[in-house]
Amino acid sequence: NPTEIEILNQLVSYRKSGVFKNLVVLISSSHAIQFSELSKYEDDIDACMWVGMGGKMANSAIVNLLSGAAVPSGRLTNVYAYNNFSNPVMANFGEMRYANASEFEYIYEYDNTHNMSEKTAYIVYEEGIYVGYRYYETRYEDVVMGKGNADSTVGVAASNGAWNYAEEVKYPFGYGTSYTTFEYSDFSASKKAFSDEYEVRVTVTNTGSEYTGREVVQLYLQKPYTDYDKTNGIEKSAIELVGFAKTGKLAPGASETVTITVNESAFKTYDANRQKTYILEKGDYYLAVGTDSHDALNNILAAKGYKAENGMVNTAGTSANGDSDFVYRATINADDYEKYSKSEITGEEITNQFDDVDINKHETRGSNSVTYLSRSDWENTYPQGKAELVLNAEMAKELEWDKDFEEDPNAVMPLYEQPNNMKLIMLKGLAYDNEYWDDLLDQMSFADQALLVTRASGSTQAIPSVDCPGTYDLDGPQGLTKFYNNTSYASGMCYPCQVLMGATFDVELIEAIGRCFGEDMLCAGQQVLYGPGANIQRSPYSGRNGEYYSEDPYLTKVMLAAEVKGLMEKGVVPMFKHFALNDQETNRHCLNTWSNEQAVREIYLEAFYDAICYEKCTSVMASFNSLGTEWASAHKGLLTNVLRGEWGFEGYVSTDGADMKWMSYIDGLMAGNDIWMSSGDPKSLDPYKDSATFCQILRESAHRIMYALVNSNAMNGMSANSKIVPITNWWQHALVGIDVGFGVTTFVCVIFLVLAIAKKEEKNTSKK
Repeated sequence: NPTEIEILNQLVSYRKSGVFKNLVVLISSSHAIQFSELSKYEDDIDACMWVGMGGKMANSAIVNLLSGAAVPSGRLTNVYAYNNFSNPVMANFGEMRYANASEFEYIYEYDNTHNMSEKTAYIVYEEGIYVGYRYYETRYEDVVMGKGNADSTVGVAASNGAWNYAEEVKYPFGYGTSYTTFEYSDFSASKKAFSDEYEVRVTVTNTGSEYTGREVVQLYLQKPYTDYDKTNGIEKSAIELVGFAKTGKLAPGASETVTITVNESAFKTYDANRQKTYILEKGDYYLAVGTDSHDALNNILAAKGYKAENGMVNTAGTSANGDSDFVYRATINADDYEKYSKSEITGEEITNQFDDVDINKHETRGSNSVTYLSRSDWENTYPQGKAELVLNAEMAKELEWDKDFEEDPNAVMPLYEQPNNMKLIMLKGLAYDNEYWDDLLDQMSFADQALLVTRASGSTQAIPSVDCPGTYDLDGPQGLTKFYNNTSYASGMCYPCQVLMGATFDVELIEAIGRCFGEDMLCAGQQVLYGPGANIQRSPYSGRNGEYYSEDPYLTKVMLAAEVKGLMEKGVVPMFKHFALNDQETNRHCLNTWSNEQAVREIYLEAFYDAICYEKCTSVMASFNSLGTEWASAHKGLLTNVLRGEWGFEGYVSTDGADMKWMSYIDGLMAGNDIWMSSGDPKSLDPYKDSATFCQILRESAHRIMYALVNSNAMNGMSANSKIVPITNWWQHALVGIDVGFGVTTFVCVIFLVLAIAKKEEKNTSKK
């Protein structure tokens, strides 16, 4: 901004006049800044360090880095461009509303809290899978290879003429530097016998003479972009991160050999239009080690026979050759449309669940259509501005809430208030489908289950009938905002923002942070964490970038899984968020988000996969926005078919806030949402208590919630002899007494007022 520029100009003048010797710029931001202005000062700035937002210990850490007491070893989790508007995402970002929305007045109903409606706002992910480095590096490869009109002027924001990587990108994804230097050698790769795993090994040597440091080895994959892909609307990024390893501290001259394992499942791609599932295509797949995404791609291009004279440049923007010695080529000899068409977790058939999120496939789209960015023709598919959509009566009808649901003729009314003498603690450690759960659920009343589901703003409710304790739930994701039970602490630890955590590329460190965070929660007497955040940083301007790890789904899912693992070791219920496709704050409440199935699965859902499937996280916070016209908490394809059907999720799904009229209990419960983050009225579910279909679904939500709680620190101190007893504290009695006192006083005052008015009227009548 102008103030920063003015300050920088003054500092540059001081440096030139000898007031001080060195000028170092620190970038304290959780967002990727553009370098168009800062690059003008390259001759005047001695160093530039991105420090993110480092939390409570940031200042001392920065001092250690600047003094050399610590050696930088992080890597960028986003592309740093000269101009952020070179990103195709920016064509569809911010304020967008259906042009004819005013014709459908009934969807303008104001919600109770925010006094606004956002059901007529939308966003279109026309860039498809080409988010962040996937766009810049793929277009770069196509320029080098002379394919897809990649060197046209569309999308140019900083280049002088045709699109030029070196003029658009300042620092690629994965870029980082150090006070020492490293050299790679002895690269080897092979497929394990009788396995689908590939092992990649490389030796890293500290070639510096002074500093001990750590190096991040990054492994990238290139899939073949085939004629089948072009015909059937499948897109392939030229490069995608599939593994990484961080060395230990290497003294000058020391070496370490790292091994990175990649499963063949990373080779699959989603075919949304023909096979409607994941497929494995025949062709050559390249695994390449690099210091960043661009370096790895140059190595692949070298393996394919391209050289500097073909237009290859390095991260400094100068002509460069790649190194094919750090590339392994794996060949798949035949197409396979079956191998990855079923979930490896549940065996469930995988097929399209998000056709309703793709405006081109939406059943009631009317005249609406969009063009998704394709590397087959950059010039004619690059987004040319905000995609203009209109509403029709069918789409507007879908935006309504409290939709009618279909009664299941086979549904049986569940039992209630049975004398089974069950306590929740008895089920700790038992499987989700253990038969004893039925006994426990039979013991609850309809009102118990309704209370558990409808009232969970900052807490879940205690249920005395089954001795289920209440919980305290609060934000993260960077640290607790309040300590409940330990009044000697004013606040907890403020941890680094998640994008800075992602930049460590250090899984063990992030897991340790999760454990420390879990200790804070134990101290605070808090059981459920509204975090961590794991959405994709689709744009440099996305409002929650500080809460998300990266623009890359692989790095995000690895970091999320590590933090979740650490938290769960301390008995925390991590409610990671925001599931899914939440990338901007503008019109965030009920924003209609349109995308295609391949992008939804490969970019946005992939980020959450490992935390659910491998770390068995038991809580998920759905996002405010809609997928297409359906609120995320009411999207059955997302919450039931994918999250539970394909991924085997056994926990509970919560809304993100719930005091808005359109956050319907009916819509959410029928789709697979379980709990409302609100101070709702459980009696609002009473009209449905005679529906066996509804009661069975409500019962299952109570089951999911209590399954998560019984396997958390909510049960610390509980035993088979424990009993949950509702109590009223002295201050609650005092408040009731005050309320009663005020009520009596008000009543007496009203009586005196009425008598006074009557007396006055009597006098007036006598005078007349």
